[in-house]
Amino acid sequence: MVTNFDLTIKESNGLWTIKFVVNDYEIFWGGNNEKEILALYHTLTKKVNKLFGTDFVYSEDDLKKYSNY
Repeated sequence: MVTNFDLTIKESNGLWTIKFVVNDYEIFWGGNNEKEILALYHTLTKKVNKLFGTDFVYSEDDLKKYSNY
């Protein structure tokens, strides 16, 4: 069960870094493009819509496109 979730996204000198903490486990993603951020956005949007009944826009095609991230 997830009891703590924190997400930090920052850009420095054209490089993106994504850090998220689930409970006490830290995960870092980084790169010189936005693929990780797009993958995270579409994945979280789909999950939030399912869990809370919201209607945020996301793309199934992009989820498949960025599935490696």
